[in-house]
Amino acid sequence: MAKLAILAVALFTLIALDQVSAFRTTITTTVDEETAGANPRGESQQQSCREQFQQQQQLRDCQRYMAQQAQRFANPKRREQGLDECCDQLEKMDQDCQCENLREAIRQKQQQEGEMSEDEKRKMEQAAEDLPRRCGFSSQRCQIEVNWF
Repeated sequence: MAKLAILAVALFTLIALDQVSAFRTTITTTVDEETAGANPRGESQQQSCREQFQQQQQLRDCQRYMAQQAQRFANPKRREQGLDECCDQLEKMDQDCQCENLREAIRQKQQQEGEMSEDEKRKMEQAAEDLPRRCGFSSQRCQIEVNWF
C-alpha cells in the first residue's frame, strides 16, 4: 500500500511538472515570436520610407511649399503655389511614410537655408502638420517636431 501511495505521488508530481513546463514553454514561444517579428518590420518600414523619400526627390516641392508658408510677407496667392505638386509627391508615398518624410524634408530645408527665425520654423512645422489633410489623404494631422540644429 505504501508503494502504491509513493507511486501515485511520484506520478502526480511528474504530471504537475509537465504541466508547468508546458505552460512556461508556451509563454516563452509567444514572447519570442513577438520580439523576433518587431525589429525586422520596423527596420524595413524605415528603409521603405527612406527609399520613397529619395524616389520623390526628397519632397522638394513640399519643401518649397512649406518655405512659402513660413515667409512673413508672402503674397497669399503665391503662398498656395506648389500645393498641388507637393500633394502629388505625397500621394506616391505610403500613408505611413508621409509624416516622417515631411519631417525629413523640413530638416533638409533648414540645412539648406541656414539660420531661420523661430516664427519661420514654427510656420513650416504647422504647414507640414496640415499637409495630409489639405491634400485630402487623411483627416489626421502629422505630429511634426523637428529637432532644429
